[in-house]
Amino acid sequence: MGWTEILEREIAYTYGATDSLMKLVDDDKLDWKPPVPNDGAGTGWMTTGQLLRHITDACGACCKAFATNDWSIMGAPPAEGEEPAPMPSSASVQEARDALAKDKDLALATVRAAGDARMDDEKVTAPWGIEGKLGEQFLDMVKHLGQHKGQLFYYLKMQGKPVHTGHLWGMEG
Repeated sequence: MGWTEILEREIAYTYGATDSLMKLVDDDKLDWKPPVPNDGAGTGWMTTGQLLRHITDACGACCKAFATNDWSIMGAPPAEGEEPAPMPSSASVQEARDALAKDKDLALATVRAAGDARMDDEKVTAPWGIEGKLGEQFLDMVKHLGQHKGQLFYYLKMQGKPVHTGHLWGMEG
């Protein structure tokens, strides 16, 4: 089994489970984020809408960036002394689900275009400094999406949704 087959399987599973969780989000909860503890720690949480928006380019767009070495998806860093721009938010659950479907298509197309030989032979470096084979970086981006899928699961739990382990692993929905 080569990189293409492994990644196609992981992409299909992870995007499917993520979309099933997205279906459970209510549009009126897009501004919700976990409460800040009394000690003031944990103030950097994304809103649900920001999380949904981030999920929609957490894998496919990043895979394309690795394949092309075009990291413009990350935007320009703020100028020295300037605050970073606020994270964008999805305007609706349907908008996020549609964007997730497009990102899945992009991930699959990028993996297939790269091919097993390139994924196994070519070393690439992420802007955050991690070097690895192209296939490893693609797999890490699928794991990145999976991490945010887990975050969405806990957001739903904290919002009182009756989710359980089956939802997290894509066995519901």
